[in-house]
Amino acid sequence: MGNGIIGEELLDLYGMCSSNSVSMYRELKFELLNIHQKILLISTFLHFVNRLRPVKNSSLLLNRYIYSENLEEYSQDDE
Repeated sequence: MGNGIIGEELLDLYGMCSSNSVSMYRELKFELLNIHQKILLISTFLHFVNRLRPVKNSSLLLNRYIYSENLEEYSQDDE
């Protein structure tokens, strides 16, 4: 398995970036520079946050739908 971030981890990273953007930008910039000797431009960081916002929102809607479907199914089992 690789060291990349996928799936739910990517959405978690988005959540961290959107809730504390200044410190996350600094941390990601620092990590990218020290590990890969590359600079993270603020425009790239903002592009990431803006592109994942709709994904996170649709994921939240899907999770609510799944939860309500399961809740309905479990309540029918109790009858």
